[in-house]
Amino acid sequence: MKFSEILSLSTVLALASAAPVKRSNDVEITFIGAAGAQFTQSFPTDGTATSISNVLSISHISSSTEGVECTFTGVDSSSTTVDGVEYVDVGPPQTQVSGSCWNVYTTQRRGTEDAWITFIGAADAEFSQSFPLDGTPTAISNVLSISHISSSANGYECTFTGIDGSSTTVAGAEEVDVGPPQTQVSGTCYKVYAKTRRSADAWITFIGAADAEFSQSFPTDGTPTSISNVLSISHISSSSSGVECTFTGVDGSSTTVDGVEEVDVGPPQTQVSGTCHELPAQRRRSSDVKVTFIGAADAEFVQYFPTDSQVVSISNVLSISHIEVEASGVTCTFGGIDNSVTTVTGPSTVDVGPPQTQVSGYCWA
Repeated sequence: MKFSEILSLSTVLALASAAPVKRSNDVEITFIGAAGAQFTQSFPTDGTATSISNVLSISHISSSTEGVECTFTGVDSSSTTVDGVEYVDVGPPQTQVSGSCWNVYTTQRRGTEDAWITFIGAADAEFSQSFPLDGTPTAISNVLSISHISSSANGYECTFTGIDGSSTTVAGAEEVDVGPPQTQVSGTCYKVYAKTRRSADAWITFIGAADAEFSQSFPTDGTPTSISNVLSISHISSSSSGVECTFTGVDGSSTTVDGVEEVDVGPPQTQVSGTCHELPAQRRRSSDVKVTFIGAADAEFVQYFPTDSQVVSISNVLSISHIEVEASGVTCTFGGIDNSVTTVTGPSTVDVGPPQTQVSGYCWA
């Protein structure tokens, strides 16, 4: 073989070994900054963490590959997840330092059973993250200060913990305020079946200054239940007739809520625990009527209504398909969040059309 041929072959081999090899299962990700500035980088889909050396401040991250989920970390600790073919905002904009990608269908990292939650901060900055529905605590690494947490699906309930001790519960398809706004550090989600949120649970709303509030469910068997949200509470409200609850504050306050009422906390303070129990038959008004609200997958809850035409709020956000009134000679009318009006004359079960969260109702004999 001629020396020139050997040299040419050696040169080709050297160039081939020096050039980066893009594997067939790599995914191309585009990082977009201000004024249309952008760059593209490929990432392996086996979960390997890959450095990003381009220092461009990134506002958006885009992928055009279905079946691949990637998470990117910013220089100021942002965490941005891009799931499949998606264009996601980075909040706040910043240089990205590393990323990892994986085939969703291979690793099952994000399953069909996961909850997809959106965290919203100031100036419309936001990010989304998936959470398993088996109650596993999941870390949140994005440091954006969060004002609202949103879910677009029913059938699960999630609780999120903030860096300053906030506890925010999102039940089904709703957007909930975080009080006060703060970075979120972890969350847990689980399916809501009739057996996980018992029909006897009382749903209590704790109200602070400037309309900041949060809600939490309490079993009605007298079990003491901790309250981890540190919001200073001025008022406590219940929409559950026939249930009495007592709450203890961090400075020793004791506030009792009896049935459907809103009670002042004096002086305002963080609440640390509460107990609820069903009232004995002699204390529950004999005229109260039991109403069962039924959603998908047999999820349901029960609430009692007086029969004096008093309008009563319904705080449970479960999307309702059917309403059942067991008592004879009683008629009830309920209003839905999308303006449905459902009238039930007992004993009967009536469909809600279309299914939706119910917000209030009243009954008369």
